[in-house]
Amino acid sequence: MYLAMDMGTSNTRVWLCEKNDIIDTQKECFGAKLGKIDGKPILFERVKKLILEILRSNSLSEADIECIITSGMSGSEIGLCEVPHVELPEDVYTEAAKLYVTAIPEITNIPFWFVPGLKKVVNGSLYDLMRGEETEIFGILPHINKTSHTVIVLPG
Repeated sequence: MYLAMDMGTSNTRVWLCEKNDIIDTQKECFGAKLGKIDGKPILFERVKKLILEILRSNSLSEADIECIITSGMSGSEIGLCEVPHVELPEDVYTEAAKLYVTAIPEITNIPFWFVPGLKKVVNGSLYDLMRGEETEIFGILPHINKTSHTVIVLPG
């Protein structure tokens, strides 16, 4: 089993997963902005509480969870751990190999696997960045019929 977490600027969601199935989900109205305003220790405490809630509600302990795969603002300078963007072009398999794995013992003993954001550089200048909802597209790609046109809408 593993946890998947998406932290935005103002909301955080955690999913309890087994293989490709979502078992449970929890959402709280806080995000990386909390770390900027109130400090990282407060952000860490809120994330810890959210993780403990989903474990308790499913009668699980930290030992039952392999990792926490996290994306979005959790990997920003105001989030849990700053993770550098990966430069485009990139494919999903190369991107997966660049997960940043670390421990944050102030939150949990479960290792965090951070999905880095992406950046496009044109003529040596930064052209575009994406870190949040856009990186979730990688999770959708295996389920898309690649022979037809597809539009993905991620309001956020």
